[in-house]
Formats: sequence, structure tokens, C-alpha cells
Amino acid sequence: MISQQNLKTIRGYIISRPKNSGGDDAGIALQDEGGEEFLIIPRGMGLDLADYINAKIEISGLVREQDECKSIQVRRYVLQDEYEDQWYDDGK
Repeated sequence: MISQQNLKTIRGYIISRPKNSGGDDAGIALQDEGGEEFLIIPRGMGLDLADYINAKIEISGLVREQDECKSIQVRRYVLQDEYEDQWYDDGK
């Protein structure tokens, strides 16, 4: 299928993706306020975001859509709150 690319700014939360069928880590994603997920491409600034699982964030980047899977290559990000103090829950 044809791949589309757009520069967008999206607000949401960093989430951990479930492991794939081989047991390998499937990376992280941005889940927007509507529940849509964008796989974060692990390049450049996207590498920094693994430290911010569950953080509320605003990301600007290049969005790609291919075969109904959306991904974002991060160009800029801004943390929206102090996630550790306000709402982060690691289950302990």
C-alpha cells in the first residue's frame, strides 16, 4: 500500500507495547487522547522516550501510515506534567 507522511503535533501518553510472539520487546508508542496509537520510531529523539513510560507528553514529528499501522519519528517533545508525582503508578 501507499505510505503517507505528515508532520504533526500529538498529545497523549507514552505506553509500552506488548511483547511480540517471539517474546521480544515491541518498543514504545504514543497513545493520543482519543486512544489511537503511534509506534515511536527508535531513532534520534525517539530513543529518549523509553525513560518516560506513562508520561503525559506532546510530540511533534513525522507521522507515517502504512497498512493501517501508524508510526511517528520524533522531532521534538515536551513533557506535560511531573508524571512521577502526579499520576504515575508502577503497581507497587
